[in-house]
Amino acid sequence: MKRKSGAEIGKRLITAIQKGDILVDRRPNHGVDFSGAYEKLHKERFHNYLGSSSRYLGNKRMKEQKYHG
Repeated sequence: MKRKSGAEIGKRLITAIQKGDILVDRRPNHGVDFSGAYEKLHKERFHNYLGSSSRYLGNKRMKEQKYHG
């Protein structure tokens, strides 16, 4: 099997993108800030994840600590 050079592989990649064989993935928001409907949904999901993981870790710490009261 013949090895191809990086330039040849790169040219084939560009050709495939131009022909539409490989689609370019783009974010829905192209702006500087992270705003919009999809962005708000992802932000809300991330905040829910942070809240649940911090609650889990807090409960785990409370179980591990001895009570000296």
